[in-house]
Amino acid sequence: MRFTNADGTFAPRPGVNLTGESFDLDLRTMPGHQRCVAQVVATNGYHTSYVQTPPFRLPPRPPHLLPGATDGPVLHAQGSSPQHGPLTGGALSWLVDGAETGVTGGSFDVRGTGPGTHVLAVRAKDPDGLDGTLTLGAYDGATGLRLPPAGEL
Repeated sequence: MRFTNADGTFAPRPGVNLTGESFDLDLRTMPGHQRCVAQVVATNGYHTSYVQTPPFRLPPRPPHLLPGATDGPVLHAQGSSPQHGPLTGGALSWLVDGAETGVTGGSFDVRGTGPGTHVLAVRAKDPDGLDGTLTLGAYDGATGLRLPPAGEL
């Protein structure tokens, strides 16, 4: 089973080496575009054939964020767009207490936030303008270390 959007940026293979008579393709995980197609490719080792769906539209999906260790004082995160792949550099930005910091890229030193408790988040923005934000938690600005959630010690 293959899937592709018209950009051809990704051709996920959601089903490989299938032996059953049916397969459910979860379109919620596939990259969006105006013209997407799914293909079923079958072979017996000698003959190969395929069938393709008519083009169909899927809405674009927002970026995903994958944080590194969140204990601090230096935080790391990666971004990925279902339509465009890895997001790096200026596509990643860091937020302190809900406000943009002007810091971009995959790492952020919490000790630069200043004294006090601060809530940190990271945002990824793809070339289409879609974004995703992940709140990482509350941090002590002086030490840069993550604070336990309220009520936990």
